[in-house]
Amino acid sequence: MHTEILSKYSLWYIIPILLFSALISWFLYRKDEKFSELERIKLYTVITLRFLSIFFISLFLLSVVLRYIRIEIERPIIIVAHDNSESIKLAFDGNKQMEAEYISLFNDFILNISKDFQVKTVSFGEKCVDSLSYSFNEKETDFTQLFRTIEKQFINYNVGALVIASDGIYNQGVSPTYLAKKLHYPVYTVALGDSSRKRDIYIKDVLSNSIAFLGDEFPLEIQLGSFGFKGEDITLRILKNNKILQEEKIKISSTDFFKKLHINLTAERVGLQHYKIEILSKNGEFTKANNSKNIAIDVIDDKKKVLILANSVHPDISAIRQALKANKNLFVEFYTIVKFKKNIEDYQLVIFHQLPSYRNAAKNLFSKLNKAKIPALFILGSQTNIRDLNILNLGLKIQKNQRITELTEAKFNNQFNLFDTEHIKNSNFNDYPPLISPFGEYILNKKADILFYQQIKGIETEKPLIFVFAEDNLSTGKLGFICGEGIWKWRMNDYLENENHQQFDALIDRIVHYLSLDIKKERFIVRAKRIFNENELIRFRADFYNKSYELNNQAELSLEIINDNNESLNYIFSRTNGAYEMNAGQLPVGKYTYKAQVTEDNKTYIKSGEFIVVPLNIEAVNIRADYQMLYQLATENGGAMFMPNRLNQLISEIKQNGNIKPVSFSTKDLIDLIELKWLFFIMITLLSTEWFLRKFFGGY
Repeated sequence: MHTEILSKYSLWYIIPILLFSALISWFLYRKDEKFSELERIKLYTVITLRFLSIFFISLFLLSVVLRYIRIEIERPIIIVAHDNSESIKLAFDGNKQMEAEYISLFNDFILNISKDFQVKTVSFGEKCVDSLSYSFNEKETDFTQLFRTIEKQFINYNVGALVIASDGIYNQGVSPTYLAKKLHYPVYTVALGDSSRKRDIYIKDVLSNSIAFLGDEFPLEIQLGSFGFKGEDITLRILKNNKILQEEKIKISSTDFFKKLHINLTAERVGLQHYKIEILSKNGEFTKANNSKNIAIDVIDDKKKVLILANSVHPDISAIRQALKANKNLFVEFYTIVKFKKNIEDYQLVIFHQLPSYRNAAKNLFSKLNKAKIPALFILGSQTNIRDLNILNLGLKIQKNQRITELTEAKFNNQFNLFDTEHIKNSNFNDYPPLISPFGEYILNKKADILFYQQIKGIETEKPLIFVFAEDNLSTGKLGFICGEGIWKWRMNDYLENENHQQFDALIDRIVHYLSLDIKKERFIVRAKRIFNENELIRFRADFYNKSYELNNQAELSLEIINDNNESLNYIFSRTNGAYEMNAGQLPVGKYTYKAQVTEDNKTYIKSGEFIVVPLNIEAVNIRADYQMLYQLATENGGAMFMPNRLNQLISEIKQNGNIKPVSFSTKDLIDLIELKWLFFIMITLLSTEWFLRKFFGGY
């Protein structure tokens, strides 16, 4: 540590202060006759004490400041990230001794490398935690979470290297080799698992709709494969409540076999239906954990009649009809306004395309719609008469329009949770062609759930593009708005990017499905997903309305969840923004019922429902370690790949890397002399000692 003395005045003033202190001290004792006969040594002692006291006190007048410069050496940080997913455990194939030996070996590696470096450990799988864990129970592997955590926590630290111990298998997020390009330090990998192909039979995936309608057939796409069983037969079964619904024999025609099987099932009962798809195991399989998959289908009885009513023929109409075509529980009819002669009350949902228009206000039609409380979806565009739309008092007003339109792109709202948006969220609607939207100031007079905001010339705005009003907030039926024409381009773009229309069709289907659902105007509403994966958090949201149908969360809301064994778990909802929310955490695989209860004015309101937690064995589908990815990840980022039995060589490699070195930095502290407490006590000691000696020598 280096110390410097600073002052706002010249330090040469210390010499006059020394002389002044000496003269004053000498003068005071020279004139004092009481000390004339005192021995010289005693006299000089008290003079010296007085001199020092005056000198230190005078020194404060110079505003002296001490500057301390501390030089500190920071050792490099080695980040050690360990894969904690299930595929690591499967690679040990149940050999507990081998697993224990590896854990001991890796702990020794951590201990040895800690002697020369700072070591920060993390475990990753579906999430990332700041400690080492060898439970190997994570259901998914997501390197994205790992790299985001590292980037966030170590952005301003002297990171020397990143060591990743993994089998290289990932089933969520972005490729690790792409993510690592942002790092500015070497990456070393420890190759776990086994890269050789094992004899195995597996179900890779089962694709299905999450919803089916009573009495309809719904398709399953079963993706299955095998390695090393050429010429043998396997048996595929589909079970429900341990009862075999279908069974099929499949001939394995090649060593590395893969097949997509399409099977139709019938939705025979309303409610959550749990199905198990399994392949009977055969001798010689490496693991049986990937021989089965569980799915759940929510069967509902909800057939609807939908009317598309347009000002004129438009490509949007065809896109919407095609999107709804696959939904067999929707009967869709299309008419232009001038040709429509039927009763609007016969439909459960009406889609108005650019109505009211400048040619047709359709006032009588809207009056009937409002009286019958029929849900409606409004698509606005260049033909929409905004003035007449505002007069309808639907909850949306567009001011300062002047019959002007503008091009608007879509910006997805991540806070939207009114219905399932998984397919929509994962699409690229933000990059799709812009819609033609009415220009103006958008005012929402009712509480709305906005799915997309308008983005104009690359600038995000608060203007809604696609949104819905809940029935609970309106005297009419539920209403939705698409504030722009040209969505037919979205369907074409969807095909160009994905070679199918699934993303666009899902968007239209979800909106129409929500608007057409029969939801009574109730004071107590509980919302929750019906199907959860076993690694998902079980979340509930609830709304309670007072007699004036205003959100009110003053009363305590309780929830009871009951599992298959009739065991109950009890929770209390937390209050947030006038509503209620509750996180029950993760629950074991199985079927559950729940009962939510709230009491107000001595009246109890109860809501019941059910949900299912299905197992997730995605880690068991691919158990072949990807050493190629680990090698590429290391070599492209200045490191190397090592096997677990070469961890000592890894330590030597890190030590020999000339770019991994300590960093020195200095810190400066300024301390005013008057702030030094020890100096104050010195002066008190000097003055006290002088006073005592004067008294002792007979000076007082």
